[in-house]
Amino acid sequence: MPVLAYCITEARSDLAIPATGVRGMPVHLVAAGALQCFVSHFESGSMEGKATIREAALEFHRIVQELFRQAAVVPFRFPTILADEDEISVFLAEHSEEYENALSRLRDAVQMEIRIEEREPARASAASGTEYLRQRQTSHRRVEETASRFREASQEWVREWRQRETPSGLRCYALLTREQREPFLASMKRVQISPDQTARVTGPWPATEFLKANDEQTGT
Repeated sequence: MPVLAYCITEARSDLAIPATGVRGMPVHLVAAGALQCFVSHFESGSMEGKATIREAALEFHRIVQELFRQAAVVPFRFPTILADEDEISVFLAEHSEEYENALSRLRDAVQMEIRIEEREPARASAASGTEYLRQRQTSHRRVEETASRFREASQEWVREWRQRETPSGLRCYALLTREQREPFLASMKRVQISPDQTARVTGPWPATEFLKANDEQTGT
């Protein structure tokens, strides 16, 4: 029977498994070596309609968060549906080294996110292409400066920092231990930003941006 995959953790017997998941189906685990994957059976046609899909997505993320509160997890995208539990076992075996290394490295870690945006980003309707590029460069420099202030304010607690450019600003990702969440948030509140910008801090989340170590990302 098809299964909906939620997330992968290190093999542990002390995790409290949520009783039911998407569409009220029981959640159970599939173990393979040093890894385990949490799944529930999936019935074809059980998620038809926008409202039902939205409800299922919320339930999916609730399950992942319940497990993440207890351990490091590698979450699947919603919905990831595999043919059966045997296919899950094969997947875990094929990716065992990758996930074992990541989960060991991130065992006590969480990811916090800071989204920095310009209230009025550069517009394609600028008087000329040159003017538009100038606005883009100015906007990029401003959000980079703000990101640097956030990074500097939190450097005492952050193990690793990554950031990605978005159409209207930057998304910054900070890796820290679970115990350092509160002092990290306190440091974020002290950062001053321009009235022309917004900055939103969220988390903790599974450390998905840090599944690969820096040397793997750069190919060295």
